[in-house]
Amino acid sequence: MQNLRHPRSEMPAEVGSLLAELSCGDVDRQRMAAAFVRVMYKVRADARQAGTTLIVAVDGRLMELDPDSPLLADVSALIPIVKAVAPIPEELEPPGFV
Repeated sequence: MQNLRHPRSEMPAEVGSLLAELSCGDVDRQRMAAAFVRVMYKVRADARQAGTTLIVAVDGRLMELDPDSPLLADVSALIPIVKAVAPIPEELEPPGFV
């Protein structure tokens, strides 16, 4: 398996938490985190395609955000790790998951 380390000092806390789950030794926790990252991509892609916004909690407040808002965590650095710990067929990956 490839090295699953990524410098945490460069990433937001949400992404660091997902990285910790993806890097842990518990297969179930790794798969859950991988599924969460994939769902994030799928929801954003669906919102973009439909031309809608997302309703998310930010610091305890509900906000309506564009799917590409900088307030949403960028988890793109986790994609190679997700693919390594929980591989699925390429055709089942969410849009933009490259």
